[in-house]
Amino acid sequence: MNISKLFGGDHSVRLRKEASDARKAIEQAPQGDSVQISGDTTLVRPQGEIWQGSANGKTMTAVKADKNSTVVLREEIIKEDNRGLQVAAGIAGTLIGAALFGGKKKDSIGAALGGLLLGGLAAWGAGQASDRVKEKRIERVETTPEGVTSERLREARDGDNSYTSNFKRTAPPPPFDAEAAKEFIEKLEI
Repeated sequence: MNISKLFGGDHSVRLRKEASDARKAIEQAPQGDSVQISGDTTLVRPQGEIWQGSANGKTMTAVKADKNSTVVLREEIIKEDNRGLQVAAGIAGTLIGAALFGGKKKDSIGAALGGLLLGGLAAWGAGQASDRVKEKRIERVETTPEGVTSERLREARDGDNSYTSNFKRTAPPPPFDAEAAKEFIEKLEI
C-alpha cells in the first residue's frame, strides 16, 4: 500500500525536492568552497542557505539556517546486499578461467592467474550490475522559537512507503486572539 499517496503526498514531494536540492548544492559547490575527503564532499563555506553539509553516495547531511529557524536535513540511501551474487560470480569466473587458461596442465600458473583474474572481474561486474537502491530515508528536523518539527520519509523499492510528521512545542503558545479567530470563522466557506 502506498501510504504517501493517502497521507502527506505534497509533503513527501517537498521533502524529496529539498533533500535533492541540498545534495546538489553540496556536490556542485566550487572547489574552494568544498573539500573531498575519502569520497565525501564537505562544505567549508556556506552555499546559499546551506551553512554546513557533507555528502557521499550513501548519505547526505545539511544544516540550513534562517533568522528564525534552523533545519537539519539527513538523507540515507540503502543499497541491496549483493555479496552472495558477487561470491557466486567470482567462483564461476575462477572455474571458467581455470578451464580456459589451464590447457592440458591443470596445475599451471597461467590457469591460476587466469582463473583469479576472470573470477575477480566477474565478481566486480556482478556487484556493479546489481547495485540497486533498496530503500531511501529522509529526515528533516526544524527548530523554531515555537518548537521542533520533525518529518521522516521512508521510500522502499517494493512500494512500502511512509511519511510521519511530529511537532513538539518548546515555548508557551501565543495568547488567544479573539479578533483573529472571529475573522477566520467569517472567512470559512460553509
